[in-house]
Amino acid sequence: MSVMVDPYRLRKAISAGRTMLPYAHIHKLLRDLRLAEVEMEWHSTKRSYRSTDAIIATVVESTATKRVATGTFAQRSEDGVDKDYRDMLKITFGQGMTRLLRDDHNVHYALNTVVGMKHGLSQAIARYCLSHREVHERFDGICERVGWVGFNAGRKTASASRKAKMELLDDAAALATLGIHVHPNGSVHRRGPGSGVTHIPGR
Repeated sequence: MSVMVDPYRLRKAISAGRTMLPYAHIHKLLRDLRLAEVEMEWHSTKRSYRSTDAIIATVVESTATKRVATGTFAQRSEDGVDKDYRDMLKITFGQGMTRLLRDDHNVHYALNTVVGMKHGLSQAIARYCLSHREVHERFDGICERVGWVGFNAGRKTASASRKAKMELLDDAAALATLGIHVHPNGSVHRRGPGSGVTHIPGR
């Protein structure tokens, strides 16, 4: 599965009304997604399958261009001349991620609400909850689910736990608009449409 993306619109969306992120940061995020892996298992009536694949297989700056209105920022060429078009990015997902997006995963949610949250932990928890039909997790459990730094490989400390909980509670109101409820003790709950995957604490 491939998508053609306007890098300016991508930059504007993930900046969420704040200072615009540099394009170098966008390319770093895309590079991270090329390095990240999706491990999948699925079953048919006769066989079981397991695959490991990158989230994004390739990112190509396409020769297809997007023309923009006069006076609208497009792109500056190497010789410093403003161009009246923007190059597009062709992003191709790996086979495993393509299967997930095509067949199983609910990817339709309010991006601006998620990226507008103040803290990365809240954003990660929002994405996790929105991709699952039902979530009921203790605070430590949800941090482990999203792989939050300080909660894996025995590195958890009391100060890291307090800081992470304060960040999560700080974004509780924004999470609530997505149907994700954060209790004062940091536990996270959601029930609603999702990918059909249900996670039960301890499993």
